[in-house]
Amino acid sequence: MSLESAAAAQRIRELWAAAEVEHVARRALADFLVDRLSGRRSAAYEVNAREVPGRSLLCLKRNVAGELGLAAQCPELSLRSEPAHHEAFVNLGAGGQISPAQWRLASDSLHAWAKEHDARPTGLGARITYLLDGGATETRVPDCDLAITVV
Repeated sequence: MSLESAAAAQRIRELWAAAEVEHVARRALADFLVDRLSGRRSAAYEVNAREVPGRSLLCLKRNVAGELGLAAQCPELSLRSEPAHHEAFVNLGAGGQISPAQWRLASDSLHAWAKEHDARPTGLGARITYLLDGGATETRVPDCDLAITVV
C-alpha cells in the first residue's frame, strides 16, 4: 500500500469491519434459507402494514437499465401528490444499508405477506422511504423502510 502506516492501519480496520458486516449478513441469509427450505418460516423480514394519508412528496427517482446497479441515470427530483393508501413495509434500519441479496429477501417478504393477507400489490412497485422523525444530522441517519402499496 502506498499509504503511510497510520492511514494503512485505518484502511485495514475499515476493510475488516466491512468484511465482518458482510459475513453477518451472509450468515443471516443462510439461516433464513435453511429455515425456509425446512418449512419453518416463509419470510426473511418482519412485515407490517400501515395506512398512509394523502400527502405531498419530494421524490428522488433513479432509473436503472441492464444489470441491477449499473447504468444508473441521473437522479431527478420531483414534487408530487400521493393519495391516501395502504402499504406493507419492512424496516431496514438506519440508512437502509443492506446487501443486494437482502434487498431481494425484503422484497420477497413483502410479496409473501401480500399473498398471505389476500392483498394485491399495485403497479407502483417497491419504494424506499426515509423517515426523518426529528430530522437527520451529521451523526444521525434516518430509518429506512422498503414498502409496497397494496389494495
